[in-house]
Amino acid sequence: MQKTEEGDGLLVYDANCRICIGFTNVLQKMRVIKCLSYQASAELKNSIQFDQFKNGVAFRPSDGAEFVYGSQAISILFEKAFPFMKWFFRISFLLLLFEFFYKMIAFNRYVILLPKRSLIECDCYPSKAIFYRFTYVCLAFIIASLVFFISDRALSNDRIATAIHSNNLLLLALILPFLIQLFMVYIFSKKNIYEYAGHLSSVLLLGSLTMLPSVLYDAFFSAGRDTFLFFNLGIFFFAILYMHQKRIRFMQMSIRWQYFLAILIFAFLLGMKMLYGV
Repeated sequence: MQKTEEGDGLLVYDANCRICIGFTNVLQKMRVIKCLSYQASAELKNSIQFDQFKNGVAFRPSDGAEFVYGSQAISILFEKAFPFMKWFFRISFLLLLFEFFYKMIAFNRYVILLPKRSLIECDCYPSKAIFYRFTYVCLAFIIASLVFFISDRALSNDRIATAIHSNNLLLLALILPFLIQLFMVYIFSKKNIYEYAGHLSSVLLLGSLTMLPSVLYDAFFSAGRDTFLFFNLGIFFFAILYMHQKRIRFMQMSIRWQYFLAILIFAFLLGMKMLYGV
């Protein structure tokens, strides 16, 4: 890693974006570059093209130089801090892949992690980008499904775990409620479907990570899988209900968390019927 002095460049970020804050905190601890929030200086706002900045960070390589934005800014920063990465951005396919994932994160940064709305005025909300929202939703569902699938396969012993494993019940019972909820919002509140789809996908993605302990438990222990499974599912349901309610409040939607809970209960009862045949 090549350390830089403060005069070597300036990275301007959105202080309302938690992903940006985490990224810049790491850079500053590593003394890679000087970082300053867009909201911190009125003079800085006048020198930045807002329409470009709101969809990505801004980077000024040196004093007096023009700002560059988005994936171009990050690629220059990476090359500056990690010279060995220059070869990475010279390969067209890898560069396109980098730009795609950067834009997907940038356009969805406020639905991946909620902005710090209560602390800083939200004046940098990214533009509406249906393609990148759709790809994020698909990727989130794919990753969550893989986590559920792995958790399902890890539970290969004990009576209940075996029944769940054989019917792919865990995957069905955890994915189905989200698809139903998304469909309901599309029918009854179509104007909110763009934002809600992103937030719901994040709830599913982040919630699915709470199922990873089941995989780790199976790797190191052979007994008590049933007990641990239900304990882990309890954490999962609590986590997604909490996150869902918090994001509904942020969006100021009229939908109530009780509806979401009712769908989860319905899916659970449906799963029990499939499991026990009652």
